[in-house]
Amino acid sequence: MKIKKYIMALIVVAALLLAPALASAQYSDSISDPQGDVLYHHYSDGRYRWGEGERPDIDIIGAEIEREGDDILVSLEVVGSIRDEDNILYKIILEDEDQNTFTIDFKGGECLFYGPNIYDSIEYSGVGTSTFQTRIPLVDFDNPESLRIAEIYTWDWFEGEDEQEFYHDTAGPEADDPVNGNDNDNDETNGDFDFDFDEGLIDDLIARGMLCIALAIILPIIIVIILIVVVLKVLSKDDKGGEQPPQQQYQQPPPPSGPSQTQEQTQSGQGGTPPPPEDMNEE
Repeated sequence: MKIKKYIMALIVVAALLLAPALASAQYSDSISDPQGDVLYHHYSDGRYRWGEGERPDIDIIGAEIEREGDDILVSLEVVGSIRDEDNILYKIILEDEDQNTFTIDFKGGECLFYGPNIYDSIEYSGVGTSTFQTRIPLVDFDNPESLRIAEIYTWDWFEGEDEQEFYHDTAGPEADDPVNGNDNDNDETNGDFDFDFDEGLIDDLIARGMLCIALAIILPIIIVIILIVVVLKVLSKDDKGGEQPPQQQYQQPPPPSGPSQTQEQTQSGQGGTPPPPEDMNEE
C-alpha cells in the first residue's frame, strides 16, 4: 500500500515539473487579417499617389502553423488565388522563443526557406487555389521550444522606365499596421509619407496576446489540478479497500446455573426428601 502512495506522489511531482515545459512547447499559431486592406502606390512624372487598391491575389485573409508529426505545416490564405509569377511575392516570417527568425519566400514558382543555420529550397502546394501550404521538418528550425507567426508580407509590383506601380498587404503582430490612405495626388517626391495607425487593430492584437498568455498559464494549472484530484480519489479508494473488518472476539459462555425448578421437582420425586412417616400408633 505504501509503494502505491509513493508512486502516485512521484506522478504528481513529475506533472508539476513538466507543466511549465508543456506550456512553453507551443508549435501552433494563427492570425487573421481583414479583406480589402491592400495598399496601392503609384509613381509617375515625379509624383506619388497612394491609397487602397484591389488585388485579391495578395489580399491576406489569415495564416496558420501547426505541428504534424515531426513537421511544421505552414498555411497562408488570400482572397483570390495564389500565383507563381515573378512580380508577386508571398513572405511568411516565423519566430522562436529566442527571437530567431525563419523566413519562407515564394515567388516565380520557387519557395525558399532560410534561417540562422539553413538556406534551402522547399516543396509547396496551393498555386491556383486560395491557400498556399508548405511543410518544414521541425529539425530545420533547430527544434525550438515554441514557434509563432511574426510577420506576413505580400507584394505585387510593376516597374517601368518612368513609372512604378506597387501593391502590398501585411499581417501579423510584428508587421506594419495598415494605412488609411486616399487616392489624392500628392507632389511628394521623396517617398516619405505620414500615415495614421489603425488603433483598432492594435487593440485586437493586444487582446489576442493576453488571451494566449492566459491560456498558456491557466491550462497547465487545470491539468495539474485534475491529476491531483484523480490521484487523491485513487488513494482514498485504496485506503478503504485495505481496511480489514474487525475480528469478532470469542466470548466464553456463562457458567451453568443451578438446576431448574423442574429438575428439582424431578429429583424430589426420585429420591429426594422422603414423605413424612405414617403414624406408628395407627393400626
